[in-house]
Amino acid sequence: MNAVSWFYLVFALALVNWGLGMIGLRSFLARTPAIANAIDLQNYAALARRHMIQALLQAICLSPA
Repeated sequence: MNAVSWFYLVFALALVNWGLGMIGLRSFLARTPAIANAIDLQNYAALARRHMIQALLQAICLSPA
């Protein structure tokens, strides 16, 4: 694989990561219009945790080499 192929592969992975993050966020917002109880808060914390991990992956994928 040459450098351009690697670039496209990493960029595609970044797009997939972004898409999965958006799907998770929209799903959470559809299920939870407001934080009304402890379970909603736990679900929000899990969403935030996943988004922090995805943000790290985005930073790795999209950072200049």
